Amino acid sequence: MAAITKGTVAFSFGIDATYVGGTVTSFSVSEEFGNIGEIRDEDGTMISKRYDDVRKSGSITVLLEDATVPSEALGSTFTYDGVVYYIDGISESRTNEGYAEFTFNIKEYENCSSVTTP
Repeated sequence: MAAITKGTVAFSFGIDATYVGGTVTSFSVSEEFGNIGEIRDEDGTMISKRYDDVRKSGSITVLLEDATVPSEALGSTFTYDGVVYYIDGISESRTNEGYAEFTFNIKEYENCSSVTTP
């Protein structure tokens, strides 16, 4: 009988490498404005405010089947839930009573392609 796999998520790290075999255990993202402009009158009272450039940052934690992260993962991009993020940090957690988990710090900018973001 063939093996049955359910819930496997494919992650794409960079352009050339694809990693299959990870399961997302946690996903967290927050949004903030990268550009906030204020206009004040002669008394210093704010009379107008503009918010632009939505930025997302957060983390995604995964269990990887072979517990290794490709060396080129840092700085590369991946797509999760239809959004392209780039990875700007990686941490690893291991315990003697659990599985190895990897947490990726992620970023996405509203008007900047994650493919070209440093």
